[in-house]
Order: sequence, then C-alpha cells, then structure tokens
Amino acid sequence: LARGQAGLHQALQQLAAQPRQLVALAFLRGLSHEEIASQTALPLGTVKSQIRRALITLRQLLGEPGARATA
Repeated sequence: LARGQAGLHQALQQLAAQPRQLVALAFLRGLSHEEIASQTALPLGTVKSQIRRALITLRQLLGEPGARATA
C-alpha cells in the first residue's frame, strides 16, 4: 500500500499546479465541482475539464490498463 501511495504522490507532482489543486480539492477535501468553481473563481466547465484531463493523465502515469491518451 505504501508503494502505491508513493506512486500516486509522485504522479500528482507531475501535474501542473492548477489541475493538481483541483484534484486535491475534489478528492482529498471532498468538494463538489460547483464548490471548487466557487472557491477558485473558475468557470464550472473549466473545473470539470481540468479534473477530467488530470485524472486521465494520472491513469497514464500510474500505468492503468485502458487509460486513454489525452487529446
């Protein structure tokens, strides 16, 4: 488990600052996309798309089977 957490931490560090912050707000603090948009003053669509792209990137970095390439 510790090895998996280390891999996740390393993958998160490879994300750009803003997507990393949005993922942290969503998954570590448990905020909804709407709450994140309100707190960060970003449009809701931007929050949703950046989180989605960040999750795709994390899956690729962690070597998950079936991870889609980003466009």
